[in-house]
Amino acid sequence: MMGQELNLSKGITMFHMLKNRRVFVLPLGALLILVLAAASPALGGEDQARIKGVKPPPHFDAEETNISKTVRSRFDVVGTVNATFEDRVVISDRNFRLAPDADTHALREGAFIGASLNDEGEITAAEPLEQPER
Repeated sequence: MMGQELNLSKGITMFHMLKNRRVFVLPLGALLILVLAAASPALGGEDQARIKGVKPPPHFDAEETNISKTVRSRFDVVGTVNATFEDRVVISDRNFRLAPDADTHALREGAFIGASLNDEGEITAAEPLEQPER
């Protein structure tokens, strides 16, 4: 009897497995797809798996602008006026004091100017310039 119950329980288990084969087939199929997807780059060859070289960026020099050397040699400071005050001016984010006799007619916010400095680093004169192309 004991042997027959054992065979009977095996038969029921096999019957349930065959009856519910979707439960086993779906995970097995998903596992097979994952394995094939993971192996496909390795099967493609070494040329496809290699990282190609990175192209270096073009040369850039922060000092390089469209302003001529003549303009740079004529003025001590070249840039855009960010802010003006009674005794000082901010040009391209740099703070400069104004000399007592400074010619300030060109110093208005947003203007692109060239300025001359005295020995104390104070602005003595400023002239409007053409905005360089970028």
